[in-house]
Amino acid sequence: MNCFLLGLQFLNAGSFFGRALSGPCAERYGAIQTFVTSGILSGVVLLALWTTSAVGTAGTIIGAFLYGLFSGESLRNSGGKHEQPADLFVWTS
Repeated sequence: MNCFLLGLQFLNAGSFFGRALSGPCAERYGAIQTFVTSGILSGVVLLALWTTSAVGTAGTIIGAFLYGLFSGESLRNSGGKHEQPADLFVWTS
């Protein structure tokens, strides 16, 4: 099988688990904190894959899975990030 197609399948599998795990993480740690953490980690994974030239097939597949895992959160919690800052302010009369 082509490495591109195999990497794409693992990227989609990682995105599935990233979307499934992002909801409980956002409930526990906060939507914005989860979004920032997953954004940083997906950037680190992409930087590691980009700067390392000899990762091979296994490294590409693992990197695709990890990128899908961390980038799937941005698709899942796009609405929750906008509602959380309203909880920071307490309006008293």
